[in-house]
Amino acid sequence: MFEIKLALSSVPSLMPAYSALSSSDSAEDSISNFLACLCADKENAVYKIVEMAVSLEKNLETAMPTEGTTAPERPHSGQTHTFTGDRGRQEINGISVRDVADCMVKGLAWSANDQLTDEARARIDADQFTYEELYDLNLSLIDPIAAVQNLIVEIEKRMNIFPNVPGLIAEYK
Repeated sequence: MFEIKLALSSVPSLMPAYSALSSSDSAEDSISNFLACLCADKENAVYKIVEMAVSLEKNLETAMPTEGTTAPERPHSGQTHTFTGDRGRQEINGISVRDVADCMVKGLAWSANDQLTDEARARIDADQFTYEELYDLNLSLIDPIAAVQNLIVEIEKRMNIFPNVPGLIAEYK
């Protein structure tokens, strides 16, 4: 259903049909409303269905059912510099599970940057930020995706491979 909504939302003339798909909690009612919306304009109904099919096909070429999940078999199809792209192919080597936990603490802390004092930032940089200091942060204000991204950066730093993006490596070092 997500792929159909995505296809419809990308074609302005299909927006009423897109709205119809979300018109009811019942899948059966939503589909009935969707079909009624498509067929309301009988002259253009076939055109709209073809337009939807083309849009759906384009969106399905890039959408995977596992995209956005944590399924280990999903492809590294994100942008090259992101953890969902080529950067994410890097295997973790040479660090312990404790190191990963430390990186998580630092990643969470950096994600709360607007809540940190200058002293706290200095402690994070110096690997002196404590696990207990996480309780001083309002974690509900943290962007969880930023926390994941910061975790990856901290792991790369611990592995001495940061920024792990060809082309940026020379600039960073």
